Amino acid sequence: PRLHAFVTLASPHLGLGHGISTHVAGGLWALQRFVVEAPLLDELALEDPDGAVAALAEAAPGLARFRHVVLVAATQDAYAPPHTALAFAHPGADDAYRSMATNLLGPVLAGDGEFSRLVVDVAFPRTDANTMIGPR
Repeated sequence: PRLHAFVTLASPHLGLGHGISTHVAGGLWALQRFVVEAPLLDELALEDPDGAVAALAEAAPGLARFRHVVLVAATQDAYAPPHTALAFAHPGADDAYRSMATNLLGPVLAGDGEFSRLVVDVAFPRTDANTMIGPR
């Protein structure tokens, strides 16, 4: 490998087509239909069978160029759920989704670099009207 490290923080490597919250799904749908006409949104939603899904179904050596690959996910993240941020196929995933996960990481796992998945659990303090504007 020529490059040292590739680190991502809560990035939707496998798109936002599976396991996202209804709020995120609704917002993505609204953006696709009413606001923006961008192929990227279709690709994130995995609604672009000739583009993103097909491209990720083919193995690409990009990540294998790094000595260390680290994928980080947060359990509370509703935008990029852990399975897509960590690039693994959840139990209910279809064959295309499994293929994307395998082909994205295949070159990394076959190479001589190091690969890590980190899951963080962020403790958010209780927030309500009293803690925001009043005495604690």
